[in-house]
Amino acid sequence: HHISQQVSLVLMTLEFQYPSLSEESFLHILHLTHMLIEEGDAFMADSPSATRTTGASSAAASAAIKNTLKSKANDYFQSLHTTAWVSLKMDCIEKEESWQRLPVARSYQLIKKERLQAGPSRKDPAAGGSGAAGGAGGAGGGGAGK
Repeated sequence: HHISQQVSLVLMTLEFQYPSLSEESFLHILHLTHMLIEEGDAFMADSPSATRTTGASSAAASAAIKNTLKSKANDYFQSLHTTAWVSLKMDCIEKEESWQRLPVARSYQLIKKERLQAGPSRKDPAAGGSGAAGGAGGAGGGGAGK
């Protein structure tokens, strides 16, 4: 249990930010940490004296490492996505012509209700032809009034 706390502490001190930690290095750290967790769990499972002296199960012993790794992976992906968005914005959006808003009717819907309800009608192709049109029209009319 003490070793898992130390490993968790080491993971907490590592800088999990995208530019300073490459994708390859991040994946390598994940792989090595998962191997360490598996070996530790196997050791705890095979050694009744280790479980008896520490009072911790193999799952409980590796929980601290897993939680820290999850948190650090979240930090890494947030920094990766932020960096990718800034790069996209700089490379594509700001170098192009100025952007203007397009007028869109208030009644415009990005997701059409007919498409959301099209899934169940596809199960029975014979009934789906006329039933989908009637069902979609009825649902669309009811949705417009809400």
